[in-house]
Amino acid sequence: MSKARLKKTLKDMSQEELVEVICEIYDARKEAKEYFEYWLDPQPEKLVETVKKKLLKLFFISEKTPRKSPAMADVKRVIADFRTLCFEADKTADVLLYAFETYVQWLESRRKVMSHQEKAGRFRDTAEEYIAAYKLEPFFGIRLERAKERFDAVMRRGDLRAYSRRRWFGY
Repeated sequence: MSKARLKKTLKDMSQEELVEVICEIYDARKEAKEYFEYWLDPQPEKLVETVKKKLLKLFFISEKTPRKSPAMADVKRVIADFRTLCFEADKTADVLLYAFETYVQWLESRRKVMSHQEKAGRFRDTAEEYIAAYKLEPFFGIRLERAKERFDAVMRRGDLRAYSRRRWFGY
């Protein structure tokens, strides 16, 4: 269905029918519920905190226990969903930078990191380009540089060797 056809159909509906359709959408889809709740009572700080918690859970099982491999599709979806709700540039930059920082934190806790260099680099580039595009360097520049330094240190370190059972048990 095209947007024009949708508009025409909605114009032909009565107010009661529109209310019924909107309530059905609200009940049927989690994304619609989140959208309407944010639309009715926009609280960007609360939304940012919720998104940060979701991102942290995608990288870590608990506060210190990293996941074996984060689902990057889910990470991208959480960020994309946030960007459709919140149009404030500073909040979006904060979330993009937090995603990169969390990725770096996850890499620091892992032994095999080199296979993630390109993916993490894309997260870094996205945050860096967004911050530059909206001229937010005075607010996020130091945080971005620290995250980049940590990322570079992890990549210089490279993959760590696995423990040898023979050395561990003295064979």
